[in-house]
Amino acid sequence: MNKNQVKLVWVAGIQVPENKVEGRIKALQQAQERKALHNAIENKRMQEEAEEMLKQGYTMPEINCLRHANRISRLENAGFGTSTRCRIGSPKC
Repeated sequence: MNKNQVKLVWVAGIQVPENKVEGRIKALQQAQERKALHNAIENKRMQEEAEEMLKQGYTMPEINCLRHANRISRLENAGFGTSTRCRIGSPKC
């Protein structure tokens, strides 16, 4: 092998220099831990929100429908285009 060449190793779908593999693996582990923590917090928030809406008289299918509509609305507002899916209450349904 030439002195200018660096041996690359595949780590999670990315080629990384051999001397940086350990750091890359640690970074991936930290990201997984952060994502798990974020998901736990988000799930708790959604559960509390659902309990509050149930107290207000909503049913679980209505709550899920509202969440889906809000998700579509956020994506549209973020510039991902208008959804072409059939929506509840639409005359096309």
